[in-house]
Amino acid sequence: MPKEWENTITRYHIVEENLVGCTREQIKNYNLLTAVLVGLGKPDGENYDGVLKMLGALFSGENIITEKKRILEQDFDIPMTETLERRLSEMSNLSQGFEERGMKRGFEKGRVEGLTEGRIESTISTIRSLMGSMGWTMEQTMDAMQLPAADRPKYEEMLKLQQVRTFTENDIPNGSWQHEILTTSIGDIALVTRKP
Repeated sequence: MPKEWENTITRYHIVEENLVGCTREQIKNYNLLTAVLVGLGKPDGENYDGVLKMLGALFSGENIITEKKRILEQDFDIPMTETLERRLSEMSNLSQGFEERGMKRGFEKGRVEGLTEGRIESTISTIRSLMGSMGWTMEQTMDAMQLPAADRPKYEEMLKLQQVRTFTENDIPNGSWQHEILTTSIGDIALVTRKP
């Protein structure tokens, strides 16, 4: 959730607006939908009091049940009954379930993205290796690897980005600075700046 939405309550509702002419309808006939967005935030944030504090305490996965009970009893004068205690426990389990599902989805997404990135890096490494050891062009290498034509531009671009050379002052003869553009056999570009 964006920081500016934390500890906020925003209501959205339908209103009548005459664009042409002037007519009036009873509100009860058109204002049948109201949406309220509650943005919970951290206890140290602005507006963290009243109903936002109570909801934050109830739905936070960080607060243990005893802390939730304390906040409800001391800050909101809500006496703890057996029923309320049982419902607090259920809500804690619910918020913990939401958190666990969110973490699981995040891990799965990260795993898929990591595997995809690993395959791409492996393919790029293989292309580079074959080009170097066999003396092939990028096109010859991709042909030999039987890479789909649709994927080739992506690998070409990545190879170009990764092949940009960096130079230090020690790489430049006589410590002189001038501008040169270097290209390699696979089309990458490096700008070398030398002292004049």
